[in-house]
Amino acid sequence: MSVHDAVDLEKQGIPTVTLVTHVFEPMARLEANSLGMGNLPIVVLQHPVGTLPESLACAVADSAFERVVEAITGRA
Repeated sequence: MSVHDAVDLEKQGIPTVTLVTHVFEPMARLEANSLGMGNLPIVVLQHPVGTLPESLACAVADSAFERVVEAITGRA
């Protein structure tokens, strides 16, 4: 899902959390701001993710889980 997709869903009242790597965070935040949703929930992961072996990708997902829950529920 893209930032644009997430903004569209949020505007329909559907909560989202967008995952991006730190390399793409500035672009994601800029796009969210330009679409009028500067407070779009975004969780930042270390780059790269796409080329990681499955075991490491699972570890990244596990480490991001709590941040995703916090972002979507608004609870820290």
